[in-house]
Amino acid sequence: MFKLSVIAIILIASTGANAAVHQGAYQAPANHGLSSASLKAQQRDISDLYFVHFNNAPLAQMAKSLRQVGIQSMYAHDGRLNIQATSSQSYLSQLQQQRQNARKQLSKNLGRSLLFERQYDTVLNAVTVRLSQAEADKLAANPLVSLVDKVTIHQLHTDSGPDFIGADQIWDGLDSELPTKGEGVIVGIIDTGIDADHPSFTAKASDGYSHINPLGEGNYLGDCGPQPWLCNAKLIGVVSYPELRDYYPSETVPGFDRAEIIETGWDMQGHGTHVASTVAGNPLSNLPMFNINGDLAQFSMAQMSGVAPRANIVSYQVCLPAIDGQDSGCFPDLTIEALEHAIANGVNVINYSVGGDATNPWLSSDSMAFLNARIAGIHVATSAGNAGPEATTIGAPANSPWITTVAAYTHDRSYSDKQLNDFSGGDSTPTAMTGKGATLAYTGSVVDAADYGDGDCLNPFSAGTFSGEIVVCRRGDIGRLEKGANVLAGGAGGLVLVNVSEDANNLVADLYSLPAIQLNISDGQKLLDWLRSGSGHQATISAAASIKDPALGDVAGDFSSRGPNAPYAELLAPDVAAPGVDIFAGHTTEFPYSTAAAPEYAFMSGTSMSSPHVAGALALLHAMRPDWSPAQAQSALMTTATTNTFTDDDYDGVLIPSTPYDAGMGRIQIAQAVKAGLLLDIAEQDYLDANPDEGGDPTALNLPSMVAMACVNSCSWTRTVTAAAAASWTTQMGYDMSGFDMTVVPSSFSLAAGQSQQLTITATANDELTSSLTHGRIQLMADGLPTQHLTAVVEFSAGSVPVSDPDSRGPVILAESDQGSYTLDGFQTNGSDNLQFELFGLNKIHQVSAVTTGDVDVSNPVDDSANVHVEPITVYANTRALTAWIVNAQAPDLDLYIARDADLNGQISFIELSNSICVSGRVDSQESCVVEDPAPGNYLVVVHNFAGTAVDALDSHTIAFGVLTDHQANFEVVAPSSVGMGEAFSVDINWDQPMAAGDIYYGAFSMGTAPETPDNVGTVQFELHRANALIELAVSVAEAVAGDIISYSLTVAANTSSSARQLVITTELPEGVEVSNAADAQVNGNMVSWIITQAAHASASELSLHLDSSGISNDTELSLGFDYSVDGGAGQRMETEPVQVLVPATAMINGLNEVAITVGSPATISLSGAASIGDSLTYQWTQLSGPTLAFTGVDMATVNVTVPAQSSDTTAHIELVVTGSNGLASEPAVATLNLQAAPEDSSGGSSSGSLSRWILLLLAAATLFRRR
Repeated sequence: MFKLSVIAIILIASTGANAAVHQGAYQAPANHGLSSASLKAQQRDISDLYFVHFNNAPLAQMAKSLRQVGIQSMYAHDGRLNIQATSSQSYLSQLQQQRQNARKQLSKNLGRSLLFERQYDTVLNAVTVRLSQAEADKLAANPLVSLVDKVTIHQLHTDSGPDFIGADQIWDGLDSELPTKGEGVIVGIIDTGIDADHPSFTAKASDGYSHINPLGEGNYLGDCGPQPWLCNAKLIGVVSYPELRDYYPSETVPGFDRAEIIETGWDMQGHGTHVASTVAGNPLSNLPMFNINGDLAQFSMAQMSGVAPRANIVSYQVCLPAIDGQDSGCFPDLTIEALEHAIANGVNVINYSVGGDATNPWLSSDSMAFLNARIAGIHVATSAGNAGPEATTIGAPANSPWITTVAAYTHDRSYSDKQLNDFSGGDSTPTAMTGKGATLAYTGSVVDAADYGDGDCLNPFSAGTFSGEIVVCRRGDIGRLEKGANVLAGGAGGLVLVNVSEDANNLVADLYSLPAIQLNISDGQKLLDWLRSGSGHQATISAAASIKDPALGDVAGDFSSRGPNAPYAELLAPDVAAPGVDIFAGHTTEFPYSTAAAPEYAFMSGTSMSSPHVAGALALLHAMRPDWSPAQAQSALMTTATTNTFTDDDYDGVLIPSTPYDAGMGRIQIAQAVKAGLLLDIAEQDYLDANPDEGGDPTALNLPSMVAMACVNSCSWTRTVTAAAAASWTTQMGYDMSGFDMTVVPSSFSLAAGQSQQLTITATANDELTSSLTHGRIQLMADGLPTQHLTAVVEFSAGSVPVSDPDSRGPVILAESDQGSYTLDGFQTNGSDNLQFELFGLNKIHQVSAVTTGDVDVSNPVDDSANVHVEPITVYANTRALTAWIVNAQAPDLDLYIARDADLNGQISFIELSNSICVSGRVDSQESCVVEDPAPGNYLVVVHNFAGTAVDALDSHTIAFGVLTDHQANFEVVAPSSVGMGEAFSVDINWDQPMAAGDIYYGAFSMGTAPETPDNVGTVQFELHRANALIELAVSVAEAVAGDIISYSLTVAANTSSSARQLVITTELPEGVEVSNAADAQVNGNMVSWIITQAAHASASELSLHLDSSGISNDTELSLGFDYSVDGGAGQRMETEPVQVLVPATAMINGLNEVAITVGSPATISLSGAASIGDSLTYQWTQLSGPTLAFTGVDMATVNVTVPAQSSDTTAHIELVVTGSNGLASEPAVATLNLQAAPEDSSGGSSSGSLSRWILLLLAAATLFRRR
């Protein structure tokens, strides 16, 4: 879904039937000094407003389901949903209670109280709430919620029309049918409101008809309840919503004196009144006309009427008024409430000339609401949009298959040619000159404006410059009508405008404010030559007459949006065409917040004007065929429309037959539609089941139009027609071009009224096919009934390639190694034994991370450099594509642009950004751009932080960008040598490119069926992402002590290919380690190996190897190398992270780990410490037990121990711990001292005691020597 809709241009143009001429917009008068600041209104903030849908069906769907099982109480006698029925009210109460229960649970889920701003239960079971993006995501995952959908603003899509589409025949009574002008039908206009006191909506029409209020006299809807002066028997409801008024400016413009309308649904923009009067306005006559400059024209409109002039009207105001300095907008949440009100109000037909960007209709709240309005029995017409003539410009909800979508075409109103004649004066008498100009006649003197200093009439002449003369001006530089106004200001009585350039030599019947004629170059030059001769020049401008010229009708307005439909091209849009160019209708005159001064009647052009013609036609159809469902009525309009329509988008006057993408199934003919003998209906469940996101097929919908995209050789559809009258039908094929054949089975059939027939239509390419896009029709003919047709649009293809991921450059391939292969399925051709490939890339993609802050004023995204991240990139002549996308982002809404660096400064300017060649502006940060065949030059990739996480927060993101160039010889594509027609096959993409983990490469290839058609099947783009290795190694520890078990794990990646593969993995063990456990491995000496077969699409698997390190005798850095190969291919080697294996020292005392020494006391002995390995040793001697001994050198290798005299034999224990240079302490060595009591000295001397001690020491030394 997208945030913004491009504002559709509403055209108000001068008269003339050629659509190419009318491109101007209505220009408001000068501001009269009013400060725009004083008018600045606070826009309604919907940036955090979401629709939240609940699981249970809304009333419209539930009522339909109950009706299908025989429960009728929810429906009125005419088939409309009856909201007031007891069963309806009971169900609505259930939904209300369920929503309140859900509100409590969802509030707990979010940790705050949820406020439901609006609640819907008839067309949606939903509410609107204010949410952060994170909260929206959280609610979307809640089982109570079926959908969370952002509310986005939508825009408006802005005489002779009724009789041009055949409405006058219905008014007069068709064949034996009773005449109708829509009596008893209620039409709803969801728009900008309505000018309630406009003559188009009076209770008594100018033809004397007095409208009847179907609600009963004096009963009105909406604002008319408390303010009944707004309504009458014609206009029975004016409904408005206070949310709009909350955002009106606080002050009105000077001179505005109708404060009473502010608090109502009064039209203060003009669009709604124009639409309403086109649908169902009263007939009026002799109306003043104003030209594009706002000047009163000489001609008046002889008559004007809505298509269904006696239908009643209810207006629903969902759009903002005209406010100087501010764009208007329309709000879908109010539209949905208006739909619910329309059902409750008994509305039969709705016009909705409003739209936004195309989104998935099945996931759009307002589109789904319109589906349920159709289920409730309401006919809806909507405008296709004003973004043409470019392709794929149909907006939403116009892209929905359950709404009648209307393109804008011309009608036949025109003005006759006129003459400049009755010449007198000069040296000769010119012959009559023929030209154009929608004015009255005038006779007078003829003068050249050049003689008055301004031959081009570029500026207003001073008053009194002329005295009623006919002034000759030259065309160019400014508007034609402006030149007329300039000479009129100087007192001219008439104007002759002469063409002077071959580039602008067309003639236009403009609505001048004085008698005027436009001449071509040749006649203009003759006139100027005549003026240069003699004197007394005088001539007559004859009057033009209002005429009908069928040749001018049925030409597409260049603004009218075109198909193919988006996002699903399999649905044809528009459905039909209707007059939408230069439509004369009512207009509001009340502008409290704008200095515009539009007249009470105005010419407007747009699909907004064509849609109400169809809404009016649906009203007449409903009046005559009330039992037809909305789908059946739409099918009648579509199948009886005329296909004799044209385009002239380049304004060269050469008419080109329309395609179904321009006009749908043709321009409506209501007088034919009402007599349609065959109807097509679609059940509600069929619409729901067609959702492509849930595996549905839109082409299976029982629509009169049939579309097939990428049709390989042949495509078929099934349609079911139901007879509205008994007859026998035959079929005939109509082709707009050669190259294909169509068949229908059965080709003829007979039906009684109410019976149905299934038709199978098949389109098949033939040898004459020269264009992939073809279209034609199946004509259905029966005596006494209008010929109907089903339209087929087929895009034939030599084959098809896999559909790319819309958020990337194609399939994302995870490369587990620098060389590898990927099998890509999904190819099909019409047969080839010589497939052709052209390869592009692989090219490395740049990845850059940056931080930005959220933009507080998004009107100029580049006014603060902190809000944008800019990366320059150069495109060379061999560049095939330029791409960029956002890899990850903290901010909830980033936008992405690619623009030319016009000034080559590496920075982005507002002008450069405004002319971006690619813009990705979703309502999230999943942005992506691909520009094919960019022109060489310098470009800028720009990331704009549209909505940050918080004010002034630094939001990080990573952007990927790069180019696709000619083949870099780092990949190949392998395909079957021969494929049959329609055969599904795969290709292998093999790459050989040194890459680092995390690298992204970009590649593509085109496929063709023969050397002369090397790319007619299609092109596949792909991303190659360097993942980690095919085998991921991990070791349990980074450091171990000799003797520990060291464990290794090997994770073999999933097999993503469609074929099995065999891996052989081996490792050679170093000295000092041996296998403790190795499941599934073969161990042969110091070699360990695995042979693994992975099935196609097998998941990842784990291997393990456990090694005993007891044999390591010295500190060692242990690193294992694993070699592996796949399917016998080239071997690759992986190294594990090294493990530091440390070996502790072995402490010894006097050369032993444990030693026992007998010591006579008192005595002093020396103990020698040592270690088995290592140097830079540290020592620590400690007494463990026994009588206290004295130590000298406890941290030295040799320690002296003094044993005091003992009174009895005893034992002492001493330990030595040695710490090596690796920091590991040894196990302690222990010395046990057996201490003997000191002998008694009877002589009191000590000689004998000393001798005894020395003898003991000598004995101990001898013992030590022997033990060594």
